[in-house]
Amino acid sequence: MSTTQSVETGVTVVAKASPPVTISLATLAGYNVSELLLWATLIYTVLMIGHKMYAIATDVIDRRARAGVLERRVGAADKRDVRIERRAGGT
Repeated sequence: MSTTQSVETGVTVVAKASPPVTISLATLAGYNVSELLLWATLIYTVLMIGHKMYAIATDVIDRRARAGVLERRVGAADKRDVRIERRAGGT
């Protein structure tokens, strides 16, 4: 019979305790729990939409780069020059 023990780090304990502590302190400060949940949901939704838009944009750029439509370079002028050279060169 083996016994496994899990040791929680200080960061894990703080992460687990922070939501109830935050809600308790906000309630003592006079905020409603429903109001806090509404704001937390709004912020979370905006962050997730931004993250998804970033993921889609990087995916589109990577697919175009793999297809040879454009090469990823640092400057915007370099990208325009590459497209013009490809059209002129016929490749």
